[in-house]
Amino acid sequence: GRRDTFKNLLQLLDQDIFASDDLVTDRVNEISETGVNKFFIRRLKEEMRDWNGLPLFKLRFTRTTLYNLTPEEKRLYDKVTEYLMKKRSEAKQESNIHVSLALMVMQRRLTSSIYAIKKTLRKRYDTLQGLVDELNKHPELWQQRSKLDLDINDLDDYDELSDEEKEKLDSILSDPKKFKLFTTAKSPSEIREEASQVKILVTMAEDLYNQNQEEQKYIKLKELLRSEGVLDKSEKLVIFTEHKDTLDYLEQRLSNNGYAIATIHGSKNVDERRQAQNEFAGPAQILIATDAAGEGINLQFCRLLIIWDIPWNPNRLEQRMGRIHRYGQKQDVLVFNLVAQNTREGNVLEKLLAKLDMIREQLGDDRVYDVISDVFEEVNLEDIINSTFNGEHTKFNKVIDLELTEDNLKKKIKEQKEKIGFSSVNYTEARRLKENSDEKRLQPIYIRLFFEKAFKQLGGEFKEIRNSIFRIEKLPEQVAYTLRNDYNISADITQVLFCFDKQIFLDYQNTSDLGKVHYINPGNPIFDSLVKVVRHTYKEEALKGTVLISPDDNEDYFAFFVRSQIIDNRQHKKDDSVTS
Repeated sequence: GRRDTFKNLLQLLDQDIFASDDLVTDRVNEISETGVNKFFIRRLKEEMRDWNGLPLFKLRFTRTTLYNLTPEEKRLYDKVTEYLMKKRSEAKQESNIHVSLALMVMQRRLTSSIYAIKKTLRKRYDTLQGLVDELNKHPELWQQRSKLDLDINDLDDYDELSDEEKEKLDSILSDPKKFKLFTTAKSPSEIREEASQVKILVTMAEDLYNQNQEEQKYIKLKELLRSEGVLDKSEKLVIFTEHKDTLDYLEQRLSNNGYAIATIHGSKNVDERRQAQNEFAGPAQILIATDAAGEGINLQFCRLLIIWDIPWNPNRLEQRMGRIHRYGQKQDVLVFNLVAQNTREGNVLEKLLAKLDMIREQLGDDRVYDVISDVFEEVNLEDIINSTFNGEHTKFNKVIDLELTEDNLKKKIKEQKEKIGFSSVNYTEARRLKENSDEKRLQPIYIRLFFEKAFKQLGGEFKEIRNSIFRIEKLPEQVAYTLRNDYNISADITQVLFCFDKQIFLDYQNTSDLGKVHYINPGNPIFDSLVKVVRHTYKEEALKGTVLISPDDNEDYFAFFVRSQIIDNRQHKKDDSVTS
């Protein structure tokens, strides 16, 4: 990530310890004699625990949802794939990475949706036909083929491109003046021939789309929506697709089926994406997103995810699942991967996902997704998929069977733990330190002063029946309501005994002749309910701020606040203080 952002976040924790870039670097690398960094503890997600030692992240379950293309869909798939294989072979012979990339994008759109491949084929035909028309008018253009004004030689991983980069690439590859970039034609006549071939494919795709019959992939999606109660139970759902055209297609279809939809894609700016996220948190049931929502978007209030287009880069799987499987998620997460099993890439992805699910069950946790990229670090999954188009199934099966094993994944998990300096945590001791810190931060006298004033202000009554022991006589209605709804406490708690001092509470626990005495402090349902009610009731007043009154001064005067700090010649800052 960005170094300055990281430093600023650390300074929110302690602006003295992390006062400069040099200090941040020193703290990150500072290892004690015991081999432990006293400032940082790094953890795998699955290893993180709360103060009670319970897993911080809920369980994550993945299901591979298979479907078969209809005979008409399969015919279109086979014809387009045949065309793409021929052109990719020509591009490989000429080492034309531009053409290879363009054709690979078409292959991925082919299995995304009929609407997406229809638009892609139409755009390619229009561009090729535009070239034919231009060359008929100006034959000299063939000898003046333009060079690309943007270097895309390094764009060999389509999954790593942002939405904006994908759209820019798409526009470049549709520019008639850049025809050297998306065709392997060696003469104008070969361009005419290719245009004729693509026109046939365009007609097939448009005829199939115009039949107004739901394609099999969408039918499978509707089955999932019904089975998981997205409409009936008001469950929320995220759908990830790689292509804006498919996003538009799904938005229209699902809206027509009665679902409230929000969308996030590369054409939306930060504010528009935030607005879409808020809509999804509110009335919208389904969020359809491209990889623009793959990072930096928090959707932990949703537990269902459908990956409409399986990425050819394993890292993207974890990133997409991470949008809902993150801190703050209250329920187990369920992820569906849609795979067309009677396609070549579907055959690869089906076996890969099935093997991951099997090993996940054997290991008993989700860490297979944390290390999947390490397993494939020397083998490009995209290359494996591409090899199947050339009939190299043996290579694919060998890689999956030899690389993706339980022992290999265990080895990678162990290496990852060692890499981050994994060390065990004594959660009992950590909880004791936290409780001790919390008590020192908020002294009992301040808790008592707040409780007494707020409780009575809301209409409650209590009285002292023994030294520092109190009894509730009347519970404020708003507090009783909050206890019922937020804490499931509906019993009458008038006559309940309580105190504000922990030592008195402990003493009465062992020797009390009064019965049970409650300790009023943060974490106690009565205290927490009172805080919630006060914050809600007096929110507007609190936002107005407050006026500080000095009881010893009779005349108005100005107060100046001066912030001072000592900085040495290395720009290290110390003794940050404010005086008036």
